[in-house]
Amino acid sequence: MKDWRLMDVTIDGSTNAAPVMFGIGAEGGIDQLTILRVNPNALRPYLGYGPISIAENSGRSEYHGLQIGVERRVSNGLHAGVGYTLSRTKDNASTLTDVLPNTYDDSAYWSISDLDRTHVLIANWIYELPWFSDRRSGWAGRALGHWEVTGVYQYQSGMPFSVRSNDDFAGVGPGSGNQFWNLVGDPNIDQGPFTVSAPWFNAAAFARPATGTFGVQPRNLLRNPALWNFDLGIRKNVPLTRSQQLQVRVEAFNALNHPNWGASPTVGANNNPTSGSFGLVTSKFGERVIQLSMKYSF
Repeated sequence: MKDWRLMDVTIDGSTNAAPVMFGIGAEGGIDQLTILRVNPNALRPYLGYGPISIAENSGRSEYHGLQIGVERRVSNGLHAGVGYTLSRTKDNASTLTDVLPNTYDDSAYWSISDLDRTHVLIANWIYELPWFSDRRSGWAGRALGHWEVTGVYQYQSGMPFSVRSNDDFAGVGPGSGNQFWNLVGDPNIDQGPFTVSAPWFNAAAFARPATGTFGVQPRNLLRNPALWNFDLGIRKNVPLTRSQQLQVRVEAFNALNHPNWGASPTVGANNNPTSGSFGLVTSKFGERVIQLSMKYSF
């Protein structure tokens, strides 16, 4: 009959350290299992010090873009414009205070920026319907004429993101930010239809880094779903005098009631590798909103 003995050992006097388990084998018929609690501060390059924070204006960014715009000035009651931007933004700090996971080598942090949107398209128009548009039409024109139809269409690529978690795999101690997981396969999949959720990337393509190592994964390798929106408005202008006018407007934001995948324009697929819904899009946003307004000009 074997007896088990549990020993609790601490290094550097810490009682709040993460446990590391290992076996010592049999000795005198007794198997010993030791739990060694290692203080992460003992792994720091400067022993005896906590996190040493350094804030410096050393980030850099790079932007390349092609911008195209076409505009039709008012003619026959129609004014329209289309703008398109094809761009790429790279940086090593997308926020005011980016925390580097690996302060020993920041070269891998230079990549696609959090702010990058490869494609952005915006189209807008205002069309004045032609009937009874002449002021000389009298009361019939005031009642039946001066109608306008407006529209705005917008499309943009999704926000890039990485797979990271707030775990100290490398053993560099607290304050190292969210560390990357290893990329071990192809994260791309064919996205299916959205029911209550939808797979957005291959969750099996990512693995937990080995203890004492930094994860290897290109920053912002993935992108959240793209979004598009269409707004429609109808205006009725009622001329009162030469200098006074009453305008009644009905506007429908997201007129087609089109759902965009994700919780918001900046929150899409679940990139938390410890979550049960990792790799899935579990929400939608973008309900139709109708607004009625009136404006008096003088």
